[in-house]
Amino acid sequence: MRLSDPVKIAYKNLLAAKFRAFLTILGIVIGIAAVIIIIAIGSSAQELILDQVKGIGSNLIGVLPGASEEKGPPASAMGVVITTLKYDDLKALLQKNNVPDVTDGAAYISGNDTVQFEDKDKNYTFRGTTASYVGVENAEIEFGRFFAKEEETSLSRLAVLGSEVASDLFGKGVDGVGKKIKIGDQNFEVIGIFKERGSVAFSNQDTAIFMPLYTAQKIMLGVDYLNFIRLKVDNEENIDRAKADIVTTLREQHDIKKPSDDDFSVRDQRTGLQAITNVTGAIKYFLAAIAAISLIVG
Repeated sequence: MRLSDPVKIAYKNLLAAKFRAFLTILGIVIGIAAVIIIIAIGSSAQELILDQVKGIGSNLIGVLPGASEEKGPPASAMGVVITTLKYDDLKALLQKNNVPDVTDGAAYISGNDTVQFEDKDKNYTFRGTTASYVGVENAEIEFGRFFAKEEETSLSRLAVLGSEVASDLFGKGVDGVGKKIKIGDQNFEVIGIFKERGSVAFSNQDTAIFMPLYTAQKIMLGVDYLNFIRLKVDNEENIDRAKADIVTTLREQHDIKKPSDDDFSVRDQRTGLQAITNVTGAIKYFLAAIAAISLIVG
């Protein structure tokens, strides 16, 4: 038997069943293409998400309400409302004798409501935060100003708009400082507008409205807790030490004696990046496996 005989036999079989051969080849081509495309898109999406998280800085630590496993997400990150984190916790964490390596920190609480201006009526996310938000998030004001330290707890009806919100309400590039808007049933004065920033770490500043923390808590939402706290560390090398000090401080604040009773979670950017890499990687390969089914069928 010559070496070319199997090739000739295969060729004759292909010619004898052209349509079946065409479908088989088509299935294999589509399967290979699908696997390659899915992996490429998945890798690009993963890099985009990781770049966004890195964009807010590598020297940040997040504190979330609710306990969690070391490598798992806190319950609050899954949409569960937990009320253990308070404004007093932020004040304690910003004291140098408690956490010497932290240079700044901001508190956050979020909600949604209808915003009205003249004949315009649209739903937006509003975020109550502290005056330190601009420094912690490296955000920039284009028009006006951000609210001051004394205003974050004064129940002032002041609003700083994301660039997209301002464009929707007043027109692109228009200085809307001093204008009055209505959020829910409350009247607010616009005191500032952010520069366009885009989406960073799953959060889009451009499509949100910012107001003093107590105004959001007590007037808009009727709560006294925080969604999370973000702290800025003086040097990335000091993150581990800062995390340990944060844990010690919060246990004292919450009168916790045993680590198993912790009602908070502390995460730094490295931990977050690793978790995101693991999750997006798993999704990427899962989708690739699904795409490979067409290759197997072929």
